[in-house]
Amino acid sequence: VDLDEVLSGHWEPPQPTVGRRNDGVGLFYPGKLHTVASESEAGKTWLALATTFDELRNGNSVAYIDFEDDEGGVVGRLLTLQVAPEVIRQRFHYVRPTEALGGGQNLDDLRALIVTHRPVLVVIDGITEAMTMHGLDPSNNKDIATFGRILPRRLANAGPAVVCLDHVPKATDNRGRYAIGGVHKLNGVDGAALLLESCEPFGIGLTGRSTITCL
Repeated sequence: VDLDEVLSGHWEPPQPTVGRRNDGVGLFYPGKLHTVASESEAGKTWLALATTFDELRNGNSVAYIDFEDDEGGVVGRLLTLQVAPEVIRQRFHYVRPTEALGGGQNLDDLRALIVTHRPVLVVIDGITEAMTMHGLDPSNNKDIATFGRILPRRLANAGPAVVCLDHVPKATDNRGRYAIGGVHKLNGVDGAALLLESCEPFGIGLTGRSTITCL
């Protein structure tokens, strides 16, 4: 690795510029791997789609790789957020895998999507389901590292902020500081690791509220 930039004093640490809060500070770092974990219904998908809304509004593209839901559930929420259908057609790229993405034509198609549309944000929704589809064990740290190389790390190396949505254990006394499964889910993160905890439930006709903690 060429160290000249750091040794010369010209190197600056990366800044979070993706998914800006109301005060202008971003949540996620370009080219880095992030995780958002919570119990079900705490709002992690809404957080990812609010970030998507922000980037689409700014004229950027977003890719959403969904191992849990379907296009109706995800795009329906974007429409609820008042994203124009034409904007969704042009700059929101929804992928619903039914086979592993680690090689062959599936990997070629994914690479083509990233190269052609240059998304600033890639959301991977459903890490446990994604790992299972790739024949890997979410509780095995070696398998977690392998999956990172297969998909999220590979995507982050192409430039976008990659955000993995995951679940925490149901039992609070066994929860710790990371999502369900092996500890490498947290150790492998080089961006931000966020934990959502529900204070008031979200629902149709309900205004929910969750706290966001940076681990």
